[in-house]
Amino acid sequence: MRWQLAKVIMIIFYDKKSKQVIGTVAGRIHTRDVLENFYIGNPKEVTKFVVPFEIAESGNEMLPKKSLREDVMDFEKGKKKILRHKVRLNNDGNVVGFDVIKSKR
Repeated sequence: MRWQLAKVIMIIFYDKKSKQVIGTVAGRIHTRDVLENFYIGNPKEVTKFVVPFEIAESGNEMLPKKSLREDVMDFEKGKKKILRHKVRLNNDGNVVGFDVIKSKR
């Protein structure tokens, strides 16, 4: 079997209606098979978002796209809990950020 690598930061799965994050595949490099075939939940109810990356100026590091960088790096480092967030979409339906889910106390 030949492994084809795709350079991505993280794969995020979120509920189509509520936009709540329900799971992730962490890591900076994934096989094409994971990118194309791995899913959490029911694909009719869940959307897969592959976090885009940029090569750092040093050329030695992959970083999340600038507009998502701070949140994604905080998720990776455990400073923020991704499952306590929902995605923020623009008018075109593209992920542009993350919002904390307010607790119902």
